[in-house]
Amino acid sequence: MIRWVRFGAPGLTLVLLSACAAGVSQTRPPTAFTAYVVNEGSNTVTAFNTRTGTVVTTIKVGARPTAIAITPDGTTAYVANAGSGTVTPISTATQRADQAIKVGNQPSGIAITPDGRTLYVANFGPGTVTPVSTATQRAGRPIKIGNGHGGRGIAITPDGTTAYITSDLSTGTVTPLNLATRAVGTSINVGHNPAGIAISPDGRMAYVQIISSGSASTVTPVDLATGVPGRPVEPVRGNTVTALALSPDGAAVYATSLLSGGSTVPTDTLGTMTAIRAASGRPGTAVNAGDNPSAIAITPDGATAYVTDSASSGPGTVTPIQIATGTRGKPIPVGREPVAIALTSETNSSGNR
Repeated sequence: MIRWVRFGAPGLTLVLLSACAAGVSQTRPPTAFTAYVVNEGSNTVTAFNTRTGTVVTTIKVGARPTAIAITPDGTTAYVANAGSGTVTPISTATQRADQAIKVGNQPSGIAITPDGRTLYVANFGPGTVTPVSTATQRAGRPIKIGNGHGGRGIAITPDGTTAYITSDLSTGTVTPLNLATRAVGTSINVGHNPAGIAISPDGRMAYVQIISSGSASTVTPVDLATGVPGRPVEPVRGNTVTALALSPDGAAVYATSLLSGGSTVPTDTLGTMTAIRAASGRPGTAVNAGDNPSAIAITPDGATAYVTDSASSGPGTVTPIQIATGTRGKPIPVGREPVAIALTSETNSSGNR
């Protein structure tokens, strides 16, 4: 997904890129990707070249855009507009928006099947999921999830059989949806206020962003075979987890966090990024991620994280962070309140595979 994906509360986003990890040559220029950044405060999407840091274009979409997903062939980006109840398709070849597709009230999460045929949109207002055919750009009948308390994040297994949706703000659940039969499975309790969700490349584990669980904000692993949650991980004590993304090989979960009351970690910045080892569940050392990190995307080679920063006033930025060293690159100005980000290669952006 990608998953890319945007989740419920403003500024809480998940984008996941699934690809095989590869070494980064020091003698070659870095691979260029086109990044698409969803600006909730500007009702726009900013596209920029990751190699040069140059903004390519700014694309007008619907009201309060909150999430983005790109088809596996890289030809189309779909943007969920919470304020319009729509999804806007964007051609990555022409960088133009097509006619918006009506879905449910307050779409907040978005995911595309691995075969690229169907888009699934989690609608926060009615607690439903709306399927959309990417061939016809038409929405199907909404599917009710659980007891309908706020569909937020959504992720699809690598085999394309099941979607998992986070919802129910008070009890906090993850609900499986069989995509062949549209049957809703038994909800899994994960903790108060779940938002983002990512699924490992082997399809065995899900990782859920819990905005608040008692006094802690955590990343909670879930064994998808048994439906049993594992021990929650608090990336930075006292901080609120704002976004998460898996490394391409599934070995680590990267979580961005925002300083909140009671943090015990001294820092010169409000925001951090922490790698959690999937095998041990142990968080590593937090690195500087700006003052207000709100979304994260990892390059397919696993070398760089791109983190959005929602400034309190004026335009936001996206900052590249070298994962091996934690070194921050030059921030790239985008629109107001960037809340989601997705990447596609330059080759795919030109319409070729």
